[in-house]
Amino acid sequence: MTNKESDIVLSVEQARRELCISRGLIYQAIRNGEIPSIRIGRRILIPRAALQLKLSGGAFPNQEKDRGV
Repeated sequence: MTNKESDIVLSVEQARRELCISRGLIYQAIRNGEIPSIRIGRRILIPRAALQLKLSGGAFPNQEKDRGV
């Protein structure tokens, strides 16, 4: 996947680079629900629109935490 502004979702690595934070910090923020994400299989994707809304100070609907159910 390329790093374009038109991408609907970002990989964890793409989001990490855009936010200029460490790998550990982004995974911690995802676990805490601070960064919105969706899990497809083992892959974690971050919706660009939800991330931009969060960064602009808006709220996003609470996510159900993935508990492996």
